[in-house]
Amino acid sequence: MTIHGQSGAASRAGYIRDLESEPRWDPALVRRVLLIRASSAVSLGVITATVPAFGPNRYLLSAFLILVAPAVMFIAFRVFDSDRLLVNATLIDMVWAVLVPHFVPPTYSGSLLVAVAMLAFVANEDPRALIRASAIGVIGYPIVGILHDPYFWLPLYAVFVMLLPLLIFMATTQNEREIRHQIRMRYGAEHDSLTGLRNRVGLASALEQAPAHALIAIDLDGFKDINDTLGHEAGDALLAALASRMNEEIDGRGVLARIGGDEFAVAVGDADPNLVASQVLSACRRRVALGDVDVSIGASIGIATSDGEADGHELLRRADLAMYEAKRSQGGVRRWSDSTRSASKQRVSLSGEVEAGFEKGQFELYYQPIVSMETGDVEDVEGLLRWNHPERGLLAPEDFLELVEGIGRRSSMDRLVFDQAAELAARLSPAIGVSVNVSAGSLLRSSVPVVLDAALRRHGIAPQRITVEVIEDEMVDEHSTARAVLNALGELGVGIAIDDFGTGHSSLARLRRLPVTSLKIDRSFIMAMETSDDDRAIVSAVSELGRALDLMTVAEGVETMAVRDHMVKHGVRVDRLQGFGIAGPMPAEQLFEWLHPSTTDSDRIGTHG
Repeated sequence: MTIHGQSGAASRAGYIRDLESEPRWDPALVRRVLLIRASSAVSLGVITATVPAFGPNRYLLSAFLILVAPAVMFIAFRVFDSDRLLVNATLIDMVWAVLVPHFVPPTYSGSLLVAVAMLAFVANEDPRALIRASAIGVIGYPIVGILHDPYFWLPLYAVFVMLLPLLIFMATTQNEREIRHQIRMRYGAEHDSLTGLRNRVGLASALEQAPAHALIAIDLDGFKDINDTLGHEAGDALLAALASRMNEEIDGRGVLARIGGDEFAVAVGDADPNLVASQVLSACRRRVALGDVDVSIGASIGIATSDGEADGHELLRRADLAMYEAKRSQGGVRRWSDSTRSASKQRVSLSGEVEAGFEKGQFELYYQPIVSMETGDVEDVEGLLRWNHPERGLLAPEDFLELVEGIGRRSSMDRLVFDQAAELAARLSPAIGVSVNVSAGSLLRSSVPVVLDAALRRHGIAPQRITVEVIEDEMVDEHSTARAVLNALGELGVGIAIDDFGTGHSSLARLRRLPVTSLKIDRSFIMAMETSDDDRAIVSAVSELGRALDLMTVAEGVETMAVRDHMVKHGVRVDRLQGFGIAGPMPAEQLFEWLHPSTTDSDRIGTHG
């Protein structure tokens, strides 16, 4: 069987057709039961023929048992499959063929036969039992009549035969209804009601039928923020749209399943899993219109290929581990390897310690000075989040931010960052500002401006002294939800800087429409200027653009003062410089010492001379 998939109504209809086409009986079981049934019929026939007490008709009864009963059983099994058919039929055979003619008066023998048939029906709670009992009764009635009074039984038998089709039709109709209900129940148990895709159970069922060459695990980045900000209806609409879009990209090369809230998986057959993953990632990143709002979402994808030993469950686990590694690297695609297993174990261990990090105050901002290119004075510091882990040492954001989000503490982290930045600004000279980084997920939280404003008021800081930095690729267009948050921050009075400028897809229209106040030129251009005329030209062009639009320009990645000298020599003028050539990130107390070693902690610091 080949891994393939569909979605929506076509998938549901095809799935139901597949279930309806499955055999209702096991051929091996039929052969086994028929053999037992034939043996029992022959045994009863021999006994009936050899015991004189059964009367002069015992040879006719014997022939019926030996020849007719197995044929009835075969027909019944082909039409009305049930594993209890042998027990019921044998019981009824013994009653009407042996006991009824000799121990029950003729007046009651027919009633007893019907009662036994009805008892079999009720005991099984299955309409098919009625069909079986009726089929056996058709043969049982004339036999009882022959053994008693043919003239008395003939009218009764005629009425029974006329009513029998109606009984069988009613039972068959009810039986088909139950079968279809069971099919729908099974479909619902294996499929997601929102997207029409298979769910985790359905994916496992597909893998049992056809092992996959590879499994791809997909987790949507930033979905929780969209769900929280725009509401669950918008979140559901986004999931349905992305599911349809991903399925179109897969185009029958695998089975797409929704295995969690914002998690999907693809069981790939013979197709190239790297190509499928790349196309799925591209589909996720395209904008989706949700009413009057356009949203863009990313994805973290993990791939695990079969090694011939891992089953479907293990492949999915490996793909999940690779996906988590991709998420730690800010999205993209990762393949599973032994190193992935080791890294994931460390990650699981670390995730349990995040809450303790909050409680013990282990998260703090380290500050990197930003100086004026013209005077060398410190005009700003950038707060960079760090985790002072008691055993693992100083951890960078990429090592723990995903874990923070995973336990639902992103808003707590935003509050901590804003509070520490405002607290430092209160201790610094009013001439020095403080910059902090805000992720795209935080920009989708309407509470961010309120939280920042509260921190500024708590520490008595003017909004103009705080700058919010957003990575260029995480800036969204004018129709996005984040634009409202950026505008609210602009109205509050804080600065807004585009970080890593030059590596993303910003347009001049975006710079004009959004409340941007500064551009931070990506370090890759700054570090390559000394050897690349093209990079130097790019830096010079961005600085000219900044002056034309009245935007502050900052050169990141000034690792040596030789870089500054090179810029001066070639007439590349930016407003500010930042990098290890000036100073690296440092705790607040060390920053005070760096600014002015002789100043005490309680004094306000001016500029670094």
